[in-house]
Amino acid sequence: MADLNAGATEYPGTIDTYTEETAGENTDYKPVNGGANAAVAIQGELGVNPAGTKATVVARLDQEHDSDGEHSYKVPFMFEENNTAANQTAVAIQLATTDAIVEVELPWAGSVIGISISSNASRSAGSAIVDATINGTVTGLQATLDGTNADHHSATQAKDTDSFSAGDLIGVKITTDASWAPNTADLVVVVFVSFNE
Repeated sequence: MADLNAGATEYPGTIDTYTEETAGENTDYKPVNGGANAAVAIQGELGVNPAGTKATVVARLDQEHDSDGEHSYKVPFMFEENNTAANQTAVAIQLATTDAIVEVELPWAGSVIGISISSNASRSAGSAIVDATINGTVTGLQATLDGTNADHHSATQAKDTDSFSAGDLIGVKITTDASWAPNTADLVVVVFVSFNE
């Protein structure tokens, strides 16, 4: 640790100290003492290395919290469709490992932030588009299997683009064109949500 009165600092590695000036040493000692004591107090409040491995304290806080100061956490919900047929239009698909359950109730408010699609068989023709839904209405956040993405695709969007309230239902709808193949493909879709805490 360094004494600020010596003209150096070792912060943020260690918290500095300060030996106060007296009237005999410096006629303007009160402003100097006040500023130095404030600096030591701030260091004490923030602690040693408050930025952690980040460049700044702000960068660390932004990693732990959203830019609006809220703390949110991300949760995936998995849906699946086996033997995906061609020529479907906005058909709800079921939650993984369930039978006929196509939506899940959300216990907290939040927003849809991502979607991904994976197939156990490479797309050979046409396209399959999956949309995340809130209360049965598509959000516009889509993942697509097509000539560019034959096996996997994902998409993300900013938090609060498509928000939901506690009690709303999250789901997925799939649309395939008439040429979609193979119709033996099994698809897994993951919708990622960010819950507000």
